[in-house]
Amino acid sequence: MNYVKAVVLLLLLLFFGLIAVLIAVPAMITGKKWKWLNQAFLKPFGYAARGLVGVKLTTINLENITSRRPAVLLGTHQSGFDLAVIGSVCPTGSIVVGKKEIANIPLIGWWWKAAGNLFLDRSNPKNAKEALASTAKEVHDHGLNVAIFPEGTRNTGKTPGLLPFKKGGFHLAMTLGIPVIPVICSSMRHRAIWETFELNGGQVIISVLPAIDTMDWTDDNLVSKVTEIHRIMSAEFERISALAAGQEVR
Repeated sequence: MNYVKAVVLLLLLLFFGLIAVLIAVPAMITGKKWKWLNQAFLKPFGYAARGLVGVKLTTINLENITSRRPAVLLGTHQSGFDLAVIGSVCPTGSIVVGKKEIANIPLIGWWWKAAGNLFLDRSNPKNAKEALASTAKEVHDHGLNVAIFPEGTRNTGKTPGLLPFKKGGFHLAMTLGIPVIPVICSSMRHRAIWETFELNGGQVIISVLPAIDTMDWTDDNLVSKVTEIHRIMSAEFERISALAAGQEVR
């Protein structure tokens, strides 16, 4: 049954991706970037995907995600199903940083570009840093949020807790002088890990922590700041994962 769900999820992804691309055609022709395109895709896809898998989503302190703008949103990354959970709570006017391979996905890659999202080549740290820096002016001028997964890759649950953080998103926040906002999703292991067909559904909690200012960050203390935020997010991940497990009907 879970294999069938995985196939249907892919079909839903392509279906809503096609709709988003059709909406985005004028933007692609004119070269303009429409910042609301992300939500035009993520909201309906998230609703349909969670219904299919049986995920019950609860959010804690969601108002924190719109408390400061612009900001760098720091999300945990467990599965492609993150699109249906963390993606669905991203506010309008948020652009997403993802790996360059997304550009090769039919429909989705076209929509990604039309929405103004960033393709990041993580195999080339210099190019990745330049790509983040190039969007700095646009972020400030248009009050955009930048959503990034600081772990850099999916942690499907084989490694407990959060993976080590990469510094790109933190460096961007420091350079721009804008806050970071941690967005933590409870463990989706056995509930909604698309890649391993663990699509059994269940309670999932998203907790949005208060914005963290970066005005006192420097190149000298950046590593310690990243380490501290990793500690804070890891503790919250453990807390809400236990809370989610306790809320499930057994």
